[in-house]
Amino acid sequence: MPSPPTPEFIDLSRRLDGLERQVARWRRIAVAGFLTTGLALAAAVTGSAIAQRPAPGEMELRRLAIVDERGATRILMTAEGQDAFVGMTDVNGETRAMLQSHPGGARLVLGDGRPRLVLSADPGQVVATMSGPDGVARAVLGIGAGARETLLLARPDGRPSVSLP
Repeated sequence: MPSPPTPEFIDLSRRLDGLERQVARWRRIAVAGFLTTGLALAAAVTGSAIAQRPAPGEMELRRLAIVDERGATRILMTAEGQDAFVGMTDVNGETRAMLQSHPGGARLVLGDGRPRLVLSADPGQVVATMSGPDGVARAVLGIGAGARETLLLARPDGRPSVSLP
């Protein structure tokens, strides 16, 4: 007969459920943000194409800044060298989302002025890092070279509570 779960197991299970809900919420925010960015870009391209009549079916930009009614940049898209970048800020200028690509990898950052969820994919590793409101990394999930997996859950003071190779 199996023994009943320990209080530590129940607490860990409850905390993992909370982290899963938080990741799902950030994922929905990211999807909504990037859909909004796509729609705004499509509207900007359509409006510009009608006003300026560029070559049929083509528009080239290295930098696109979408501003709000106050003139503050809210969405910025750039392509410089081998890197590309999309960034979104809130009305207060706080960075809420960034998507960066570079040779061999990419990085998605969601936050509230501080990075809260960072997803990165580079040659040899994929890492997801979630930070608490204080900026301390609280959960790290990674898959490295040779399919080596890593899971780390940390307490608010940064001390590990769960660590798997």
